[in-house]
Amino acid sequence: MRRFLVLLPLILGFAFVNIAGAAGTARVDLTATPTISVTGVTRVCQGEVPYARLNLLVNLPDKGRPGLVYVGSHDPAQTVAEFFYEGQWTTWDGGLYPPHLIVRNGLNDVTLYVPYDRLVDKLGWRLYVGYGVLTAEDEQKVQRMIQSYQIAKTKLPDRQIPTVDPDHFRRVLIQMNMTDNVKYRYVTEWTSDLSGLCVTSSGS
Repeated sequence: MRRFLVLLPLILGFAFVNIAGAAGTARVDLTATPTISVTGVTRVCQGEVPYARLNLLVNLPDKGRPGLVYVGSHDPAQTVAEFFYEGQWTTWDGGLYPPHLIVRNGLNDVTLYVPYDRLVDKLGWRLYVGYGVLTAEDEQKVQRMIQSYQIAKTKLPDRQIPTVDPDHFRRVLIQMNMTDNVKYRYVTEWTSDLSGLCVTSSGS
C-alpha cells in the first residue's frame, strides 16, 4: 500500500501536468514546412458574402481516424488570432484551439467554405487550416489515465482525487498531433478586392 501511495502522485500527476502544459503552451510554428496539402483554393460568393473555398486533403495514414479540423487566422503583426468555431470567427485567448469540425467516425478529405469577415478591419489577415488525429497510441494514453483514476478511487475511497475529462485529454492529444507534425498550412489572406467581389457578382 505504501508503495502505491508513493506512485499515485506520479501516475496521476504525469497526466495532469502534460494536459495542462499542452493546452497552455501549444503553438504553431508559422515558419515550419507543412506536411499536409490544400487544393482548389478559390473565392466564391454566398449572397453578398465572400468565402474561401478549399479542399483539405488528409494524409493517408490519418484517414479513418477520429480527429479535429481547425480553421484559424491571424493579423499581419501576428499578435491577434481567431478561429472559425461554431459558424463564427472567435478570438483565441489561449488554451485549446476551438475546432471547426469534430469528426468522430474518421477523417477524410473535406471541402471547406470559410467566410471572409470584417473586410476592412481584417485587411492583410492570413487564413490557415489544419487537422489533428487521435492515434491508437494516444487512445492508449487516455485509457491508462482512466484506469489509473479508477485504481486510485478503489484504493483510496475516502480521498478526493481530481478527475480529467477523457474527451478533454483527447482534444489535447489531437491538437498536439497537429502542432507537433505541422499538419497545418497557410491558404490565403484578406485583400482589398474582396469588398466588391460579391456585390458586383450579385448585381450582374
